[in-house]
Amino acid sequence: MNNEVVIRLIFFVGIFTLVVIGERVSPRRSMTTSKKVRWISNLGITFLNPLVVHLVFPILAVDMALKAQGGGWGLLNNVGLPFGLKLVIGIILLDLVIYLQHVIFTVPKRKKIDLTLASYPSYDR
Repeated sequence: MNNEVVIRLIFFVGIFTLVVIGERVSPRRSMTTSKKVRWISNLGITFLNPLVVHLVFPILAVDMALKAQGGGWGLLNNVGLPFGLKLVIGIILLDLVIYLQHVIFTVPKRKKIDLTLASYPSYDR
């Protein structure tokens, strides 16, 4: 798994580029805050978060995944499916978990707590 950083960076840059193009081509509403300030703060959080996680948690997600695979832990390790199908299912499940986190943190009672989204009045909700 030496290519993890490269793969993550490729996906990040690709998705970021699509968002930039989409925001320029078809803005959802007029901006009330500066894009430059908003993007600098969001990118700062994006790059600071993994750094803090790697410093706080000594075991990396990839190491844990390799241990799980080696030990035969988990649902997809115990199902006789082709590797490609397992990969697609794994990515979809991870995206679902991220979506569920989004839903949990944007429930009306939690909106006041979610300072990152609440601090941008022009953020399209």
